[in-house]
Amino acid sequence: MKKYTLTLLFIICALSLTGQNASYTAYVKQYRDIAIRQMNKEGIPASIIMAQALLESGAGTSYLAREANNHFGIKCNSQWRGESIKKDDDRKNECFRKYDQVEDSYSDHSAFLKRERYASLYELPITDYKSWAHGLKAAGYATDPAYGDKLIRIIETYHLYELDNVTLDTPAVEEAVAVEDTPAVSIPVALAVSSMQLLTHKNKNLPYVQVGEGDSIEKIASHYRKSVADLLQYNDMNYDDTLSVGDIIFLSPKRNKGAVKYYTIAQGDTMYSISQRLGMTLESLYLKNRLQVGAMPPVGTRLYLQRNIPRREANASYHVK
Repeated sequence: MKKYTLTLLFIICALSLTGQNASYTAYVKQYRDIAIRQMNKEGIPASIIMAQALLESGAGTSYLAREANNHFGIKCNSQWRGESIKKDDDRKNECFRKYDQVEDSYSDHSAFLKRERYASLYELPITDYKSWAHGLKAAGYATDPAYGDKLIRIIETYHLYELDNVTLDTPAVEEAVAVEDTPAVSIPVALAVSSMQLLTHKNKNLPYVQVGEGDSIEKIASHYRKSVADLLQYNDMNYDDTLSVGDIIFLSPKRNKGAVKYYTIAQGDTMYSISQRLGMTLESLYLKNRLQVGAMPPVGTRLYLQRNIPRREANASYHVK
């Protein structure tokens, strides 16, 4: 409970100091607990849930949000048996789902993302919001070619990735209301974000941290009593590589094979980002797929993670020689 309270205090403080759109920050404060509960229950990052809700509903101001409690723009289909509302979209008078309350919209959004086309997203770490954002676009959630980038921009502008580190206990929601009424302590945003991000997570039983603002490989090494050389080796990095907010840094050696048999390349992937996402060494990822170092197969290519790709498949055109 105390950890959750402190976490919320840092989030409130960071948001209050950004000077961004007040309606967006107010929306986050009002609905973040619902997003966190959905994350804990369904395995979808709260940052993604919140960013989609902000984008799709205009922070709760859209016609669908106001008239139908529909914060994700989900349309009717042949299986929908609930209430509906009509609105012009791609065609005139399209059918959209209508909900009794906002939380029903969030729950239905989670159910919507359980469809087969989004199955590969659940192989990603829950803190890898960038891959989730690009993966949603690649899977066809939206037709806007910049949809993934827009989600990432919202997440980083409003520090929504902080929500991915929160676990809500049942009684904690009431305490969060009391915390919001407490004046925020004036601390630098960078400090709040960084101290929040230096929390240890697990990916395929490997401990890792997610990079926050102001973090460096030296700072992370010092915090976890690791040598810089070891962290660089664990993460297939060089001394001159730079870190970005949201990057994963493993605190122990990665595996030589994946936890699943295959991985399908999505828009925005690189071989390095895949190796970090799956907790698998970059060298073994190249070797198992008989790829020359530096080669990048196209979107939709299936990578082998546990056994070597058969030689007959290694002659495919995407294998750069």
